[in-house]
Amino acid sequence: MDPFVLQLIIIPFLAFAIGIVLTIATKNIIAAPILTLALNVTYESMYHYILNYSFSLSSWNIILPLISLFTAYLTLTVLNQPTDEL
Repeated sequence: MDPFVLQLIIIPFLAFAIGIVLTIATKNIIAAPILTLALNVTYESMYHYILNYSFSLSSWNIILPLISLFTAYLTLTVLNQPTDEL
């Protein structure tokens, strides 16, 4: 698989999905960005180790956890809204 597609589409989608599921299960907003950061750093370290490149972290390690934090906040806000029952 192309590393470009992997890093821009597949890894963020998996990290967000797993992070949101963990956030819903634990009701903890911080779980999603920490998991997103861990998964992205793991992917980048494996990618650089396999191809024998020097290890350097990309800007995705800041952007993806921030997006994940915002998404987790919105998810918990929507789930915690009171419902109007008739």
